[in-house]
Amino acid sequence: PEHAQLVIQQITAVLGSNYQSAQQSAALSLGVLGSPDAIPTLYELMIDSQAGQQLVGKHEVAVLVRAFAALSFGFINSPDTVDKLITIVKRSPDRDKDLKTCALTALGMMRDNERREEIINFLIQLMADEKLDPIIKATVPTSLGKLGDPVALSTIVKHFKKEKQDNYILQSCAIAMGLLANIEDKEVIDLLMKYIKDGKNDQARHFSYIAIAQIGARDTEPEK
Repeated sequence: PEHAQLVIQQITAVLGSNYQSAQQSAALSLGVLGSPDAIPTLYELMIDSQAGQQLVGKHEVAVLVRAFAALSFGFINSPDTVDKLITIVKRSPDRDKDLKTCALTALGMMRDNERREEIINFLIQLMADEKLDPIIKATVPTSLGKLGDPVALSTIVKHFKKEKQDNYILQSCAIAMGLLANIEDKEVIDLLMKYIKDGKNDQARHFSYIAIAQIGARDTEPEK
């Protein structure tokens, strides 16, 4: 912890750089460091508070700096940041796509977090939000896939099967099915095989191929 504080002080100083790329790198570095001691600084940046603005020496914290601060919470993986990330997803406008997608990605990085079940429930509920920007929503299935609980599979299947589904969401659902399904999930395998044969979006078809391979690779009794 003592050494972490020394590094945090050095990185925090870089947040005041005149170059936004340096500010972005500093925000991400605070996460990669992995110390909970960085949470207060990252939080002020993420919410664009007066304290966060003072850290960057501007009248506002740039959206990408805020986004990288949110993503950094995923690296730190503290239970204390779950509510902060959920709140930023709920309260930020969809025009802040980078911020919301990074916050959702961070939640997906918390597979071994003690609040994993709460995160999964929140993400499943978010899939039901028909007004959510599709680019932002497309982050949700992959985050659910990374969290690794098959409880999310039925929700993902439902959205993959939906008529006139957005292509980004289709692609994300295919990836998630590859991460969550196993060889016994016949409906998922049939669905992916059908999309490979008849699907109209090439990228979603490619991800379906990969998903089938991932499911097959996890088969413990391939001779069957």
